[in-house]
Amino acid sequence: MKVRELVHASARIIGIVASGENMTDAELSDAVSALNMLLGQWSASRDYVYSTQDIVVQLDNGNHFYEVEANLISNEAKLDGQDIRIYRDIAQNTPANAITFKKILNGYELNIPQKITGQLTIQSLICPQFPLKALDDITVPDEYFRAIKYALAIELAPEYQLPITADIQMQYQQAMRIMHRAQSTPTPVKPDPVIMGISRGRYD
Repeated sequence: MKVRELVHASARIIGIVASGENMTDAELSDAVSALNMLLGQWSASRDYVYSTQDIVVQLDNGNHFYEVEANLISNEAKLDGQDIRIYRDIAQNTPANAITFKKILNGYELNIPQKITGQLTIQSLICPQFPLKALDDITVPDEYFRAIKYALAIELAPEYQLPITADIQMQYQQAMRIMHRAQSTPTPVKPDPVIMGISRGRYD
């Protein structure tokens, strides 16, 4: 995806341009500047947008769990050069025999079905160099795309004296919640023996 495509998606939300139309060069330049300022603010609070770096994992039948170090990984991957999709363990409607992953403290743990072997290439998502330019390539995870798109639309609306509707605000808040949930690392909870005792009817 090009940066300008992300910017145009935001512009269409608030009606700066219609579907199929593009912003003028001046409008695009201003919007990319607004995007850079937005992402600069996010980077200070650990809400990032990412570029990619490949991680190669050699799979074999003897090991079904692999740990990789990365702050964030993409759902898009390659197995022996063929495009595939991998799924987080909390995803709904995950296909049978698919590669899944879960967040752990220092990265991710991959769960590989027994029959899958070969060279797996996954994308580690890293913070890109700023400032971004309109023709720069950028890889944005699904959970991030909507959040950035709606956040930028809200940033741009006052410049064009356009209203931020309740629906846009709701979509933005929902997208931000999903993005933050995608970043989270589950913390194992140990059962409290006192609470467990009470739940079993003990009164020691």
